[in-house]
Amino acid sequence: MAQRAELGSQLLIARKARALSQESLAELAGIQQAEISRIERGISNPTMDTLSRIVRALGMKLTIAAAT
Repeated sequence: MAQRAELGSQLLIARKARALSQESLAELAGIQQAEISRIERGISNPTMDTLSRIVRALGMKLTIAAAT
């Protein structure tokens, strides 16, 4: 659960840093705005495809690190 919250928080920060609304990001990523909202709030378990679409739309690179 904490990982989902952290992921959502990082995506929210990245979205706001690019001055994008949830609606704009959803359109760029080709997913629903409601899904962006759920991910940012840490209550969704997004697929790799969804995450890839979001980070691509944000101009970022998705990196998976081993848990410590």
